[in-house]
Formats: sequence, structure tokens, C-alpha cells
Amino acid sequence: MNNSDVNKSLYRKYRPMVWKDVCGQDNVVKILKNTLISKQVSHAYLFCGPRGTGKTSSAKIFAKTINCESPREGEPCEECKYCTAFASGTFPDFYELDAASNRGIDDFREIRDQVQYPPMSGKDKFKVFVIDEAHMLTVQASNAFLKTLEEPPPYIVFILATTEPEKLLATILSRCIRLDFSLLSHKAVEQRLNTIVDLEGVKLDSAVNQKLIQRGSGGMRDTLTLLEQAIHFCGDYIELDSYLKMMGLTSLEEVDILLEHWSNNKKNQLIPHLKSILQSGKRVDDLFLQMVERVQNYIHFLLKITGEYPKVPQFLAATKLDFWVESYHWFLGVLDSMKHSLHPELHGELALLKDMSQDQGSVSGEIPKDLEKRLQTIEKRLSSGAVKKSDEAKPSIKPRVQVKDNTLDSYPEAQKNWILIQRDIKVRHPLLFALVEPAQARDIDGKFCLYYSEAHSFHYKKVQDERNFALLSKLVDGRYGQDHEIEIILGEVPGEEAQVVKAVARKSNTSSKTNNVKSKIPDELKKKLLNDNGLSRLINELGAEIKKVD
Repeated sequence: MNNSDVNKSLYRKYRPMVWKDVCGQDNVVKILKNTLISKQVSHAYLFCGPRGTGKTSSAKIFAKTINCESPREGEPCEECKYCTAFASGTFPDFYELDAASNRGIDDFREIRDQVQYPPMSGKDKFKVFVIDEAHMLTVQASNAFLKTLEEPPPYIVFILATTEPEKLLATILSRCIRLDFSLLSHKAVEQRLNTIVDLEGVKLDSAVNQKLIQRGSGGMRDTLTLLEQAIHFCGDYIELDSYLKMMGLTSLEEVDILLEHWSNNKKNQLIPHLKSILQSGKRVDDLFLQMVERVQNYIHFLLKITGEYPKVPQFLAATKLDFWVESYHWFLGVLDSMKHSLHPELHGELALLKDMSQDQGSVSGEIPKDLEKRLQTIEKRLSSGAVKKSDEAKPSIKPRVQVKDNTLDSYPEAQKNWILIQRDIKVRHPLLFALVEPAQARDIDGKFCLYYSEAHSFHYKKVQDERNFALLSKLVDGRYGQDHEIEIILGEVPGEEAQVVKAVARKSNTSSKTNNVKSKIPDELKKKLLNDNGLSRLINELGAEIKKVD
């Protein structure tokens, strides 16, 4: 270990220097090593993914390897003058720019000027520019950088690192080979963490190890930062209670006492204990998260699942698994809804006032005791024949209001059905209604017959169009039944039904009167009226007539 490493943060001290030290990014490492072995280096790469997953470290290893004098299977030799210069930070052709603080157009004009000069280390070497937090570039800086990125000299390599690739210009994204870094798996972080803990000569409880991994959320840098903080606070031996105190969390003993009161439904002790914890400065959402994690420990213990978690209290032996499963579900819901509460402390207190005994059986499928007693009482009454008629199901009460339409009772069945069909047509298909309105209906030899007089021959022809006839057939079938035979006839209605004949006669008289009125309309006025598009369409397409002009 170098003397310069003594005062470094852990994440800098143990930053990967070769590919084998890059943790949890096997796919990315494989692609970059194959690129180095085949010497098919592209001019631009985009490294994107969550923070602390090795993007910048991988960029430095890649830059070091392509300039190494004697690389071995894609790994830098770590011995040549260029690898040594990289390690000491004096390699002249490596540039690292933080776009979060150098995001203006002037900074990229400087890059454009630097690109014009070949590498100082030799003609077969590369100038490597690593632009960290590339999504922070301004639009003007991005456009200034774009031309350089599009056609760089052959000795230039750009590596852009970002946590938010969607914020980069599409024209920049299309010119880069994209490699996605993922959050590290629990196993990968644990292996790397154990290695560093051994190198540092630190001892920590297994439960603390799991807490560090959990809090690091898949980022190695965050995990090592937490470890360094714990070492400064606790020394070379890190116990769980010391770690919790460092993080401003409630001790495990206090959490167990809370959950014991909860399991015994002792609200008079539970609420004061909660208030005491919160008054000491603890956050209620952190407390509930600890309760959720602790209940998870209880469930794993009761299910006999092996794992690294703190020793559980003795009172757990007298409780049931179903209770803790239901509590686990309840606390998770409370923790989620607490995020949107204006008064989270009151929200937490209200949550602990819930009586979980009322919900017993909802998870396991058991019947609550009060319901079970009622069912047993009913069974006894049924078996003894003691159920009275009044206890039997009463018939449904008929509605007091009944609606009837007797206006069509005097019509023959055919006309009655036809009137009902026309009502449907008028509502659903107004244009079709104009074609069928003049028709008279009869039932003859099991057929549904529609009669059109010669004066309505246009309607007679138009209703036979494929679309119109299909709509009409569907409505007739709905009234008479499927595939009922329909006949459309041009001619007078049979005369044996006197009432209908009279009705037709009255309609004919009315028509003759309107014809007389129609003949009195001047031709000049007709021409003016026909200039109206809507009126012209009614006359030409539907056979409408101008009978009277007011």
C-alpha cells in the first residue's frame, strides 16, 4: 500500500485498477476486453447506469489499457511507464472533465482545440477524453461538441459517463457505443465488501454487514462510504447497536419492545413507548422501516429460514406466524402511505392503535371466533327444526309501479310490430326511417310484407340497397326471430282489412291536397330552394317533396 493511500477515502483507495477488480459488471467488462484484444477501438463510448457502479473506473482502465505497452488478454500490464504514469495521475493524454461544473460552450471549445494535436506519448497512442455527468451539458455545449464527436481524428477516444442518458441529444447518442452498467447484486457487493474489510483489518457483526449492503442499494461506492463512516464512529469493531446509533436509528432492543407491546395489544404501553422514541429525535418513517425489517426477521425465524439476522427475542415463541404476516402487510402499507402524510408522527401513532386481533384468520383462512359461534348456533337451530317460517327466505317484493302501453292493442299484430320496428329505426337510423315511413306492413303466409304505393317507388327501390336492407332485416329479426322472411312489394295493400284501406285512402287524399299545393309553387322559387345543399340532398337521395312554402 502506498503512503498516499493512507489519507484516501475507502472508495478511492480501493478503486478498481484492472478489470478483475470491477465488481458485478461482467457483461460490460467482457465487451471492453474483447474490444481491446481485437484492437477494434471505437471513437466514442457511452457508459450509463446508476451512481457508484464503476462507470468512471472502467473508463480509466480502458484508457490505460489502450495505451499500455504490453497488454495481456485485455488487461493492462501495470508495469510499463504508461501504466505507472496512469497510476500516479501524470499521463499526458488523459483528460477527465466534469460536465456538472464545466458545462459551458467555452469548455468544449477547449476540447476542440486539444483534439487537433496528436498524443504526446507517441504516434501509436490515444488521447482519451472522459466526460463525467455528460447529461449536464448545455444545449449550446452539446452542439459545439457534436461536430468534434462526429469526425474526430483516429487517435481520439471519447467516453461519456452519465446516470441519465435520456437527457443527452439524440444526435450524440447515435454516435456512441452504449454500455449499460447495472446495480450490483447482493452477492457481488458482499464479496467485495468482505475483501476490503479483511484488508482494512476491521471486524463487524454479520447483521451490520447486511445493513451496509442494504443501505448501499447496489452501489459499491455508497456501501464503502457507509463502511468508512462506521469505522470512524465505532473503531475497528462495529457492533449493530453502535451502527444504528451512528445512523440515527432506534436500537434493536427498543424496536423489539415496541413489537412485543404490539403483539400483546397493550396500547397503554405501546403509545407512550412510541412517543418516547420519537422525542429522542428519531424519525417515525425510519422507525417503521426498522419495524418492517424486524418483523421480516421474525417471519423468517418462525419459518426456519436460515439467514444473517440478529437474535430474536423470547416472546416470539408465544406468537403465531399468521399474526406477523398480517402485521408485515399492515406496516408496509402504513410506511407507504406515511410518505404522503402532512403529519407522519400522528399517522404512525394512529397505525399502532389498530387492533390486529379483529383481523385474525384473514391470512390463514381461519374463521373468526364470533362468526364461528354464530354459525354453530344456526346449525343447531336447523338440525332441531326450530327455524320458523318467518326465518325462511321471503319472496322478493314485486315493484309497486307497473308501466304499460295499451295504445297499440287495437292494431293487428303486423301493424303493431311494424310501428315498434319503426320506432327503433327512427332512433338508430334516421335516414332509413325516411325510406320505410311510407310503407304499410302485413303478415301474409308467414311472411313479413311491406307494401309501397306507386307514388313511393323511389323509396321502394332505395330500401332494397344492400346496406339499407341489412339494417331493416336485423330489426325485423329482432322482433320476429332469426331469419324471418321479408317481402317488399310495389302495389296496393290487400283490401280485406277495411280500417287499413281507409287509412291509406286518407293518406292518398292528403297527398292529393299537398300535390295541389305543390303545383302552385312557382318554378323560380323551386330553383332558389334547390340551391340549398341540404334540401337538395333530401330530394335527390331520399325522395323528399316540396309540399308547401311558408
